[in-house]
Amino acid sequence: MQRRGSIPWFAGILMRISCLALLAVLAGPAVQALSAESGPAQPKEPTAGPDAEPDPDIALAWRLERAFQKLAQRLAPCVVSIRVTVGSENWLENLRRLRQQFGLEHQLEGSGVIVEPTGYIITNEHVVHGAETIHVTLWDGRVFRGAVCGTDPRSDLAMLRLRGENLPANLPCAELADSSQVTVGQYALAVGNPFGLSNSLTKGVVSALGRSMPVRDPTTDIFLGNLIQTDAVIDPGNSGGPLFDLRGKLMGINTMILSYTGVSTRCGFAIPSNHLQKRLAYLKAGREIEYGWLGIRMAELRAEQKEFRVPDNKGVLVYDVLPNTPADRAGMEQGMVILEYDGARIGSVPDLMGAVNDTPVGHLVKIKAVDRAGKANCFNVRIAKRYAEFVLASRLGDLNGDTAAAADLDEEAPPDQTPEPGPLQPASVGAKQPSQNFFAWRGLQVKELSVEQGLKHGGRLEVVHVKRGSPADHAGLYEGAIITELKHGDSAAIEKVRTLGDLKRVTDGVRGAAALYIHAEGYVTVEEK
Repeated sequence: MQRRGSIPWFAGILMRISCLALLAVLAGPAVQALSAESGPAQPKEPTAGPDAEPDPDIALAWRLERAFQKLAQRLAPCVVSIRVTVGSENWLENLRRLRQQFGLEHQLEGSGVIVEPTGYIITNEHVVHGAETIHVTLWDGRVFRGAVCGTDPRSDLAMLRLRGENLPANLPCAELADSSQVTVGQYALAVGNPFGLSNSLTKGVVSALGRSMPVRDPTTDIFLGNLIQTDAVIDPGNSGGPLFDLRGKLMGINTMILSYTGVSTRCGFAIPSNHLQKRLAYLKAGREIEYGWLGIRMAELRAEQKEFRVPDNKGVLVYDVLPNTPADRAGMEQGMVILEYDGARIGSVPDLMGAVNDTPVGHLVKIKAVDRAGKANCFNVRIAKRYAEFVLASRLGDLNGDTAAAADLDEEAPPDQTPEPGPLQPASVGAKQPSQNFFAWRGLQVKELSVEQGLKHGGRLEVVHVKRGSPADHAGLYEGAIITELKHGDSAAIEKVRTLGDLKRVTDGVRGAAALYIHAEGYVTVEEK
């Protein structure tokens, strides 16, 4: 018997299913809202790459970003961090010198770039100057000892080589760019170790070319010319690190910044790669890098100095000619204005300094100048070797109001007495160095190099001074010439001269003309009078 008002059992089941379905429909939006509050919905994965971007400008930016990412990965392995320790007796002096010269390094840390797969590294000379120990950290964190192969203090370059056990056999290294093709406005990437933060990359552009920066320290002989200026951020610790172009090629070595605070003001400077290229073999072999020398003090013509009647009022004013120097022997005088150097127009002091620097020692150049009478004349000048000791002595003498004394090249030195080395005397620059023996003959002043130096120079007897108007001057000899042989009429054989003792013995009693063999030049005849 069925009760009134009761619902059949199957009808109840159908009703319950219908209610659940209705609740599911009603609850759908609420569940979606709750999901939105719990976390973002995962978007559909877009197609990777800039080609999927419909906006061409954004796609271009993506491609450039991708290029920087690829370059960062490619360049990092050839950049190293350098940590230097110096002796306790001179570490304060090192810090003072670095701050004064470069306004850059407050710590004895720097950067470097691998230039040969066997572990040769280029950095700045001021980074490793006075170093007792050098530690080089590779991009992957491995640390090795470093040893200095060679230095070029005037250009602020140095080369290191990794030392130790388990050295990598084939390190990634940088490829040098042709810095003569660098243009203002192109991208520049600086990679290094600023503030000890290794493998830091900054991006900028080449701001200017051909910059020459003064190093305001009269006790150094540094000349930083023809530099690349960049606004890529360079900070303490970046010294010696690379400046790359967008092809990943090395276009410069970061060396200094202009800053009143010691940190980047986006005005940094790099030594061009072409300047480095010329010196790589010398640095690797530990050979001395010789610079040309003219022997004048100079200044640029000021805009108001029109009384010199120089074309475009551009030139270099000679305000002093040091005695017994190439300029003096060629007849140049104070008051002349130099217009051309070996056919190239000279408009500034850096122009002339750079040209003389790069002239091979012993090379004969033609200098065009307006003389004291106001006439344009040409002077044939044989460029000599630049001796930092001489230059510093004359500079310090000038600062003290004194004129640097020229060497008195006495033909007859007293027996058993070493002639005074004159302007090359180490004491004249306040440096405590071992005394050297000198020998004077027919207007030459010659010093004896060590055996090791002799191997690098091609001989051990180096001319360090030539007296104006002397037989040596008339023969065209110059500072930096290396003498290896002598032939005179009283002897049938050619005499080898390896030491000052040999030279004194062979020249003793020589009458008449004698031929000296100059390494890389040939025989030069020196008359008796």
